[in-house]
This record gives sequence, structure tokens and C-alpha cells, in this order.
Amino acid sequence: MLDALETTRLVVDIGGSKIAVGRVATDGRIVQRAEAPTPRPGTPAAVLDALLDVLRSLRRPSDEVVGIAATGRVVAGRVAAVNVGTLPGWEDVDLAATTEAATGLRCVVLNDAHAATYGEWRHGAGRGSAASFAFVTISTGIGAGAIVNGRLLTGAHGLGAHIGFLPRHDRPDALEQRASGRALARRASEILGRPIDARETLRRANEGDPDMNELLRDVLDELAVALLQLQWIVDPERIAIGGGLGLADGILASLTERVAARRVGTPGVASGIAPELVRAQLGADAGLVGIAAWMEASDEP
Repeated sequence: MLDALETTRLVVDIGGSKIAVGRVATDGRIVQRAEAPTPRPGTPAAVLDALLDVLRSLRRPSDEVVGIAATGRVVAGRVAAVNVGTLPGWEDVDLAATTEAATGLRCVVLNDAHAATYGEWRHGAGRGSAASFAFVTISTGIGAGAIVNGRLLTGAHGLGAHIGFLPRHDRPDALEQRASGRALARRASEILGRPIDARETLRRANEGDPDMNELLRDVLDELAVALLQLQWIVDPERIAIGGGLGLADGILASLTERVAARRVGTPGVASGIAPELVRAQLGADAGLVGIAAWMEASDEP
């Protein structure tokens, strides 16, 4: 075990509900892990204290660098929350510098959806997809990322390929506000006049509730259009679908059917071009695996 630990990367995944720390081997295996709840409220100082506390359990004297996958917009080690309700006060936090000062370790920071994308590409559903791949997680929110010509698309503002923020021409709200798990639950609650979560909404739809069926069809149609937009903009060989809603029974098959029905050829372009949708494979570990793989790739000549 000692030899295995000596060749692992020390990594952290800061999410809205938990902070996970792990040691990840070069083949993507998580050799050790620990986690703690994300503090409420998740202010920068509170999150850093919780991060340092859980980090101590896995840190080794030989460690020189730590990788962090963080929710929010990440540019040059600085983090700004997209959902300020989850991480209040994260407007422009230099997470890399703050962590380095507190630990003495060099710190590499990457957006959590981008880290998950990289992890799935290197060690999950993207293996064998050569230079083009995309990952979309449909859960409480909608996160996404893409590999273009063998490189992770981070973008000028740290949100490359984040289709959860796609607007629609006839309304101001973004895709995440219309088609995520949170949106599904909110819209179902409005229809029923009482609180209902996404899981119950899916159950009622599968049991034939006409209102929930209509709502689910609308959500799936929105997602299918977004996936086609991602395909035409980024042109990945395959798109992995993850997240609690994305991996629920029947969702992937329904999305595949809708995407196939909506692909439309344009003059001079083959009408058969459509994304290959597959199940994501790394689950909640994708961020840890991905930031470790990113660190490894960054060390390569």
C-alpha cells in the first residue's frame, strides 16, 4: 500500500453539499478517500476551514501539490460562485493562493464539471473517443464540459461548454432553470399545488400521470435541443450523460430517441450527424478522478 500511495495525487472536490478528498492513482483508481459536509453557510472562510480539516487525514509529508475541483466559475485559480445561494461570498476568491498559504502545497484549481469531463474522457465513458468528447451532468443543476482536439475547453471565463446556461430565444431563463432536477421539482410543485421532488415527479410520470408526463416530455425536449446544440458547436464523438436525473431509468433512452428525431440536415451537411449518447461511468468520483488526471497531464512534457 505504501508504494501505491507514493504514486497517487492528492485531490479535493468542493461541491454544494460535500467536500471530498482523495488519493488517486495514475490509472484513475481512488486509493483513499474522506469527505465532510460543505458548511452552511458556505462562505469562503468556512469552506477553507472544512477543506483543511478533511485534507489533514490524507495528506502525506511527500506531497507537494494538491488539485481542487471547485463548483463555480474558475479562472487562474480564482473562483466565483454561479449559485450564490450555495456558496455566499464567493465573488472572486483566490482559492489557489489561499490554499497554498494555508497548506504550503502548490494548488491547481479546475471547475468541477470540467474536472468531471476530463475524468470521464481519460478513465470513464470517453475512453476510446480520441480527441473529441463531451460530458453533461443533469442533476440538481446542469453542468457540462468538452474535450476539443484533445484539449479541455475551459474558455475565456472558465465556463466553456456549460450548456446549463443556454438561453432560449423566447424567454430569459437559462436551460438549468427549465430542465434540471431542481427545475423539474419546482415546475411539478407548481402544477400540483404542493411540494414534490424530482424523484416523485419521475415516479408519477412513469405511472402514467398525464400532467407529470407532459412536464417530463417538455423537460426532455429542452435537453435534447441543448444536446444537439452542443453537438453542432463542439462536434464531440460522444456525449456522456451523468447526474441523478440524467441516469434515472429511461432518461438516456428518451434523450437518445429525441435527439435522433430532431437532427436536421442542412444543405451540404449529412443529416445523419448526431451525438452518440452514453452513460457516464465515474459517478460522484468523476471530479476527483478528473482533477488528478488533469494534474498528471499538466506534468507531461
